[in-house]
Amino acid sequence: MLPTQKLAEEIAGDLMGIASKIREGGDEVEMMFGFYHPANGLGMVPAAVIPNHTETTVELAERVRLAAQQMGAVMVFHVCESWASVAPEGGELPKVRPSEDPNRKEIIMVTASGQNVSVCMMRDINPDGTLGEVQTVQGAGGTMSNLSGQEVYH
Repeated sequence: MLPTQKLAEEIAGDLMGIASKIREGGDEVEMMFGFYHPANGLGMVPAAVIPNHTETTVELAERVRLAAQQMGAVMVFHVCESWASVAPEGGELPKVRPSEDPNRKEIIMVTASGQNVSVCMMRDINPDGTLGEVQTVQGAGGTMSNLSGQEVYH
């Protein structure tokens, strides 16, 4: 049985809660991947155990997709700290990557991907270390999207 969007949102919400507690405790959120299999549930893996995890994000994403397919995972979760660009009021997003945007903000991000499943949650990490509200973003994409390697929403 394929997972539902609701299940993906529940798991992503739980992972955001865990990541938030880690950050509120003064630690950085280590990049992790979760592989969900209907018979076995969710297994989390730190990025550090993925061979050659320090390569480019494109290569890391390909390794995660391959691992998901080899495990038969029907959903993949990605938990990390990241940067995000923000469009000025009434303006457009900058034409540079968030890492190159001088006005970027730091966030905690949790994503889920699978067949007919797509979730992206973000939470600002304020300059004083406090956390903003959890936001759900529709249509998020990028190198680390669709990590399940399955076509989303066909």
